Amino acid sequence: MVVSVVVLGGAAALASFVACATGGTGAQASGDDASTESGSGGHADSSSSGGSSGSSSGGGGTCDANTQTDWTNCGGCGHMCMTGDICVAAQCQAPCVSPKTSCPGEPGCFDLTSDNQNCATCGTQCLPPAAGTVTGTASCTGSQCVFTCPTDAGVVDGGGPIVQCGADGGVPGCFDLTQSSDHCGSCDTPCEGGMTCTQSQCCPPGNSYCSGTCVDVTSSPTNCGGCGKSCPSPATCAAGICTGYTTTNPTAAFIDACAQTGATTVLKNQGIWKSTNLIGLPFSFTFYGVAQTQFWLQNQGTLGFGPPGGFPPPQGYPDCTAGGDPSTAYPAAVVFGDYGLATGPNGVCYATVGTAPNQQFAVTWSQVTDDSDPGSTLTFSLVLTQTTNTLDFMYQTATGADGGIDSTVSGAYATVGIQGMPGGKFAATPYSCAAGFLKSTPLVARFTPVQ
Repeated sequence: MVVSVVVLGGAAALASFVACATGGTGAQASGDDASTESGSGGHADSSSSGGSSGSSSGGGGTCDANTQTDWTNCGGCGHMCMTGDICVAAQCQAPCVSPKTSCPGEPGCFDLTSDNQNCATCGTQCLPPAAGTVTGTASCTGSQCVFTCPTDAGVVDGGGPIVQCGADGGVPGCFDLTQSSDHCGSCDTPCEGGMTCTQSQCCPPGNSYCSGTCVDVTSSPTNCGGCGKSCPSPATCAAGICTGYTTTNPTAAFIDACAQTGATTVLKNQGIWKSTNLIGLPFSFTFYGVAQTQFWLQNQGTLGFGPPGGFPPPQGYPDCTAGGDPSTAYPAAVVFGDYGLATGPNGVCYATVGTAPNQQFAVTWSQVTDDSDPGSTLTFSLVLTQTTNTLDFMYQTATGADGGIDSTVSGAYATVGIQGMPGGKFAATPYSCAAGFLKSTPLVARFTPVQ
């Protein structure tokens, strides 16, 4: 089944009756009295000055003529066709020989058994069906419009088989049975209930048919973004992209943002849950696969990226859980998240170090105190590195009330780690969860994105 469209001739097909001055006998021109037209027959010359003009002459008077079909006035008054020719669409041509025929308003001869523009009847066009996931090819065969499908669409998932569906009464078209939700695996086998067709199987949205089962390729670490695409450990799969971080403890010199030229100081003498507004980063920093250009700071050891769902930024930091805290749902680096932390006169400093494309952005919580451990002090920094997109948690000093590293300043009550929202799904890389990780200083914990 193919769409057949009958096209009416328009202005060229309408009879053009004009008043013409005529002369002579009106007989059809022949022999030396006819001029030859290129291709089929000839137009008679409108002059009568001897030679082979073939025109009507003398007489005078007027007549009504259809210049589209009148061989004596073909295309214009007195324009005569050669002997035996006919006038079609204001052009002289030889008569059509079977199986070809002439069509009103269109010069030439047409085989109605095979002409795509005149199939079975003049003006009936053969068009490919509008339905289908793949465009078919229409043709006129035996005076009937039919269509064929390509054998393979060449799509990424392997393509094909491309077949005709709907020819028995449904909406006809060429369909890729591997991915057509109306014809999944075979014609007239629709996927229902919001399912989509993948590899000729109906699966929930976001799934692919891998190794005989429907798999969510947006979150499967062994089929991330497609069947058989495994994420390297310890990366997870989020929104079909492998994302995650490894943690190491390299030796690196402490970077004190407060000591840098042009440093900015915020959040001085602040107690529980105080934060800044959004601030622009000096360079784009990719965090959990997302390019970040803004940050906010919180006095209790937290840097957040971008507007975290609502503004102002959330007060505080994610609760300490082994897998991060999905309820907080904002991208952040928690360097020392402890509810008891309070800043002093040094506050929190931030500064840019180095030059592009090897800049670093440093944030330092300088000489902060844990209210649950009067007399304690901690100084630590977060350093973001351009190009590599690593995060360094740097701990310079941690002194408890007893003069040493007691349980409080060691992080026994602290959340330490990073979390993000790649593709709108929560992901986290914890470093320490109320485990007293800081046994000695200095210490560097580096988070490196998995490639």
